[in-house]
Amino acid sequence: CVWVVGTPASRDNDSKWRVKLREIESVNMHGDTVANDYEFPELHITTLALASQHRLLFGGAADGSIKLMTFPLQGGIHDPPILAHAGAVNKIAVSHDENLFFSAGQDGSFYMFDVKEDGRTAKRETVYADEILISRGDLDEKAATTAALHHMVQELVHDMEYNEKRRGTQHDERVKEQTNAFQEDVEKQAQQFAAVWNAKLDQEREFAEIKREKAEEHSSACSSAEQKHQKRLQELEDLCKNKRIMMERQKVDFEIERKERAEEVERE
Repeated sequence: CVWVVGTPASRDNDSKWRVKLREIESVNMHGDTVANDYEFPELHITTLALASQHRLLFGGAADGSIKLMTFPLQGGIHDPPILAHAGAVNKIAVSHDENLFFSAGQDGSFYMFDVKEDGRTAKRETVYADEILISRGDLDEKAATTAALHHMVQELVHDMEYNEKRRGTQHDERVKEQTNAFQEDVEKQAQQFAAVWNAKLDQEREFAEIKREKAEEHSSACSSAEQKHQKRLQELEDLCKNKRIMMERQKVDFEIERKERAEEVERE
């Protein structure tokens, strides 16, 4: 017998799809085939392996499960599958004595099963190795992804360095602008202070000159007033002296006249 499995040409999300396993029993000279089709609801078979001594057919599925079937495919085809891998089953192989069969999954795990004499299987204790099996395509894909990420990292590093240099340049320019503005402000403030200081000195000199002029004017005015006062006082003193002399003279004349009149009175 020959067994083949295929993928549906299309999957309508609104309808159920089924995978068919075709068992070809014979082919005659005219090209006619004797085949039987078996459907797997909600199960996508990806790989097959045969254990002829045990008359078992192993099928790996896309959901990571393993389907065991007896052949010819009359019974046991609807037995529940064995849940093994977290990803699709990539490959199934049977040992030479058909006492063991192996499965490798897309999740990178590898399992080994014992095949009993009655056709049953028993999963051995899981032992995790230091290495995992991976396909060449996955290696190429991961290498391409790593190269792309490395290129992205280099671009990011380049962008970071460029942005850092640009920020440094902008910072230096801003510092230079602020420094120049500060120096200009300092010079402007210094000029204003010098102008105010010179104005203050000019005002002080002007005030001192005005004070000196006023002092001179006051001193001259006081001296002139003093001279006028002394002159007036001297004039008054002279006037009083002259009046006193005149009074003394008048007094003497009056005494002489009085005596004369007294003598005349006595003579009469």
